Amino acid sequence: SNIVGRSMDKGLRSIFNVLREGGYKNLYSGKCHFVPVPYGDIRKGLTREYTHFRDYYMGLGIDELYLEDGTGVMYYDDYAREVDAMGLLEAFGRPCGPYADVCVPDFPGPDRMHEDHRVADRAVGMIEGSEGAGPTFLWASFNGPHYPINAPQSYRDKVDISKAPPRRVREGEWDDLSKAHRHSYHGPEGGEAHHCWTEGSNYAKDRAQKNYDDAYWDNWRTGYVAKAALVDEGIGRILEAADRVWGDDYACVFTADHGDMAGNHSLWAKNNCMYEDVIRIPMMVYDGGRRVGVDGARRASAVDVFPTCLDLLGMPGVECEGGSLLAPDRGDGTVICEMEGILTVISGDHKMTVYDFAGIGKEYTEIYDLTADPHEFTNLAHLPDEGPGVRRVREAFADVCERHALGGTVFYKQGMRPYWLD
Repeated sequence: SNIVGRSMDKGLRSIFNVLREGGYKNLYSGKCHFVPVPYGDIRKGLTREYTHFRDYYMGLGIDELYLEDGTGVMYYDDYAREVDAMGLLEAFGRPCGPYADVCVPDFPGPDRMHEDHRVADRAVGMIEGSEGAGPTFLWASFNGPHYPINAPQSYRDKVDISKAPPRRVREGEWDDLSKAHRHSYHGPEGGEAHHCWTEGSNYAKDRAQKNYDDAYWDNWRTGYVAKAALVDEGIGRILEAADRVWGDDYACVFTADHGDMAGNHSLWAKNNCMYEDVIRIPMMVYDGGRRVGVDGARRASAVDVFPTCLDLLGMPGVECEGGSLLAPDRGDGTVICEMEGILTVISGDHKMTVYDFAGIGKEYTEIYDLTADPHEFTNLAHLPDEGPGVRRVREAFADVCERHALGGTVFYKQGMRPYWLD
């Protein structure tokens, strides 16, 4: 968790120690976040010490690490050290976060020094350095297209946002008092804290994202698409290196940790938010054509990545929540998504989310029919005549809470100590 002080126990069976036991060398380039990062300690213009974080990550079973664990130079990680060696640390500064002025900043350095460009560079170097070294596992983790929307101008120049699909909005949507993110759109009421809106409110006039105009959204989305293009280019370079060095003797899994509202519903970012824009993300698996493709329409979850990787490598499975996407029987298709104070269950055509905004003493329940209302405008949770789909997803939600004991682990009080204070 990035919010609550819980780090991953080094004794857990993770992809790193399991593959190391199987004879693999573990290489990592980019963003880790396997432990809560100290967002509360960051300040504009400050680069925070990070050596003990790097030591912790290496202790999980990583053999070679290039660490870029934040946006820009929030932390004095491997990327910040490179920037510092070029005399650019002050210029890069702290472009984003609760103490910044803007979230669509100009990138202050040469294109090749953008953090996502460097993650790809180092991943390519790791692949090239692995030739003849035996079984190798590489994890490349890009910060982008996560905000700040700091794509270099050369990438912004490639984007014509007028050709993009329009933002998905509905007039009057946020007049519905049953919808949690009315706080993100209309702004705070009384003493509301930031943990009940998306990060886009941190930069909006009166903390209300309804105050962003069309010009702002065009500029924001242009930068987001440009940053995605930069990442896409980096992924292409990594795959080209894999082809050169490993030929057809490698497998690749592509996915992400979350999406972004990106102007849909007139919101941006992802915190405290479970719309499909945030949680419905791509997952693609390539194994050199050795197996018949699986049904891409099936629902999957991040917890499926670990067992899928082991299955691709022909290694014994490990007891865990997920299952291999290559398995013929993938269960009933129920998917669980959770973050601090929020739980979503998707079952059949319906999706149910409970937002427990403890900081303001409010709870919201939202239910959507993803077939009839794929963009989630109409909350069915409080309609007097519940249909069978709504009743089924309520039952599935209750069953998930009971089977996984999630009532006590998701809707907890935030007060646990970070590992580095113990």
